Amino acid sequence: MRTQHETPWYVRVGRLLSWSGLVLWLGALIAFGYAVAPLHFTLLKEIGTSAQVIDGQPGSYGPRTVAGYLTGAVLERIRTLEFWGAAALAVGTALLWLGRRHRPRWLLARSLFVGLMVGTFAVYAGAIAPQMEALRRELRSFDLPAEQDKRPARAQFERLHRWYSRLAGATLVLGISLLGLSGLDTHARASRRAS
Repeated sequence: MRTQHETPWYVRVGRLLSWSGLVLWLGALIAFGYAVAPLHFTLLKEIGTSAQVIDGQPGSYGPRTVAGYLTGAVLERIRTLEFWGAAALAVGTALLWLGRRHRPRWLLARSLFVGLMVGTFAVYAGAIAPQMEALRRELRSFDLPAEQDKRPARAQFERLHRWYSRLAGATLVLGISLLGLSGLDTHARASRRAS
């Protein structure tokens, strides 16, 4: 028999999934944005790496194209981590709703943040990323700087890339805000137990 202050199993699992999903998702975004993408472009430019074949297509590909290809391949795996983080966060938040007679403000706010994060992820990973990949395969070479490359597909790629980056950045900001909100919830629960 459960005591008055014992937390139901589904709430404990909900908290665990929410925290785990949020940490996985934010960790993937931060690691990619801070360590992976900038490093690829800087190092490959410095060492002058080139490739003779990309995607099975022979050619002469310079450092910028090779860095973009590597970054895109890593980004595909990052999106997989983001997907699992988003799934764990959404399921965890849904579990926190179980057995609630009233809807606390923190849970409403948390659910709103989770919904916004999942929505932005769906747009940049589900809609923008496939278009960018198709354009990358069509363009093949990115060695000319964007302002010198007059191909319409390149301008479209750059526009999509900007939107992808903005939405991923917005997701990161929402996630950090959600992390703070979750910390407030944890503090509020600890205060209620102490009183």
